[in-house]
Amino acid sequence: MRRRLVGFGLLLVGLASVLVDLVRKNIDTIRHALNELMDNLLAAVGIAGLIVGICVLWSARKSSQSRTQNDTKKGLGAHLLSDYGIAASACTMAFVGCCALVTMLQVAGNATSESERSKLQIESIKYGLGVAASGGAVAALLLAVRRQRLSESMHQLAIQTQVHTEADAAERRVTELYTKAVEQLGSPDAAVRLGGMYALERVAQTNIGQRQTVVNVLCAYLRMPYSPPDTLPPATPADEAKEAKEELEVRVGAQEILTKHLEIPGRTEPIRPEDLPGPSHESPFWPHLSINLAGAKLRNFRILAGYVETANFSGATFFGETSFNFTYFRSTSWWHDANFEGSAHFDGADFFVVRFDGKTVFNKTASFSNANFRGVAWFDRVKFRGEVDFEQATFRRREFGSPRMRSARALANPDGHALQQVWPDGWHLKDPEQNSNYGVLARTNTTVPQARAEIGAAPRPPDSL
Repeated sequence: MRRRLVGFGLLLVGLASVLVDLVRKNIDTIRHALNELMDNLLAAVGIAGLIVGICVLWSARKSSQSRTQNDTKKGLGAHLLSDYGIAASACTMAFVGCCALVTMLQVAGNATSESERSKLQIESIKYGLGVAASGGAVAALLLAVRRQRLSESMHQLAIQTQVHTEADAAERRVTELYTKAVEQLGSPDAAVRLGGMYALERVAQTNIGQRQTVVNVLCAYLRMPYSPPDTLPPATPADEAKEAKEELEVRVGAQEILTKHLEIPGRTEPIRPEDLPGPSHESPFWPHLSINLAGAKLRNFRILAGYVETANFSGATFFGETSFNFTYFRSTSWWHDANFEGSAHFDGADFFVVRFDGKTVFNKTASFSNANFRGVAWFDRVKFRGEVDFEQATFRRREFGSPRMRSARALANPDGHALQQVWPDGWHLKDPEQNSNYGVLARTNTTVPQARAEIGAAPRPPDSL
């Protein structure tokens, strides 16, 4: 910093000394030149403007290239518009004018006649001082450019600030709506709770980034402990029975919100990830969602031709009819220890790794016809109490033992009615042991084509394993 100031000071002293010496030696000539200068001022200003314009355009081009290559480095234009750059430009123009003046005076001194020498000296002083004086014009122009750039930068900053302010306001509004809706879920009034759920649905529909959060809240509500009205003892007070019925309506509403946004309307086959439509504010389908309903009590739960990233139904109880026909499960789905009180349909569903093992019970029909299992399918220790249909089901990981049905059992001696059971290729139902209605599934030594077997009615021994 000090070296620059010293350099500029010495430069100005040198220029002043040269000018003083020239003025002292050529005072009469300068007097005549000044008179002529007023007549040619426009030409001098035009020359100065041309030179400054070229310099500014060149500096702007270099500055643009510098910002493109590396935004962290200042371009030449930024240096030129600094205080030191403006002072250096003005001094440079003054120095050029002095040099031109000295050179032209020397040339004029070589003239042969006195009249011609005087005329040339006047012209030399006129143009030399004009170029030197253009340094002030250069400084004024550069200052104007700097003010314009600063004004543009302030304008862009104001626009960015406005955008950030609007985004923050939108985020605050979404947070307020979300918080208010969640608070409604804790209301003792069933209508208020149901209204809170539909408010959450509206928040998720208009804010794509909040959809998984809203789904998580609805799933958490359905996982909360609950006793359906048809499971209450007869001696239950009327108020409690009424509350249970109202809570059932709220939960059915939550289920409808979930299933509606997981389904793809109009499809009769599973959709592939590559054909999945993107998220939209207009479409009711919400892609790329995961659900966690472990331990939930669900009634007539249906997802038809839906798309689910991951699903967890471990320990869930399904009342009424359950259907996941033509639903695509992109990742692992857990169903172990689930209890299907009514019929369960997975016809045409597409699974990755699926875990029905554990204490999963199908009390009525369990249909997996035309289902596709891309990963290993686990049915170990599953209990089938009704009709079973694996007709044309595809298992693509047979090299890993899929499907696995170790210790799985099925009703072999129904009481008073016939059952139809179709098992996967390579599996068959063994005869039940003594005093048992259930046979154990075992692998067949030779894979045989699937055939629909009908198990006739027989006297029913005690229901035991």
